[in-house]
Amino acid sequence: MCVGVIDKDAADEAYVYLRDNATWEEGVKSKSRFTQLAHGLDWNSVIYNKLEPLIITAVGICQIEFTKISHCYINYYGDGNDWTPNHTHKDTTQIIISLGTTRTLTVSSKSYDISNGDVAIFGSSVHGVPKDPNCVDGRISIAIFVTK
Repeated sequence: MCVGVIDKDAADEAYVYLRDNATWEEGVKSKSRFTQLAHGLDWNSVIYNKLEPLIITAVGICQIEFTKISHCYINYYGDGNDWTPNHTHKDTTQIIISLGTTRTLTVSSKSYDISNGDVAIFGSSVHGVPKDPNCVDGRISIAIFVTK
């Protein structure tokens, strides 16, 4: 994990912009409800244009060729009741840009506190974001998928 890759002011601005402007859809369905909200990122959208500098910075820090990005989507966790169950994406590398409040990201059997402006990179390991009853603020993660 890379701490503080994205400038705090830029991360704050991106968080507020996405929270207020993305067209949020229901994310992963659990037994009782959807676990978080999601937004697929269209490369030709105004939202992508706003995020492009952050994505280029994160991809560069991770030393990934920009042309190998297959797609991106954005997750919105309104508070600690929102979560993502453990899952995997076969044959991909993921770069996660964290915006907003600190949340735990689990990758394999390890847990990482990922904060505003941090970037995480991992392969097709099992990963998720558990519920956090102490978290009252929102978090947005930009998930960038890289083909192998």
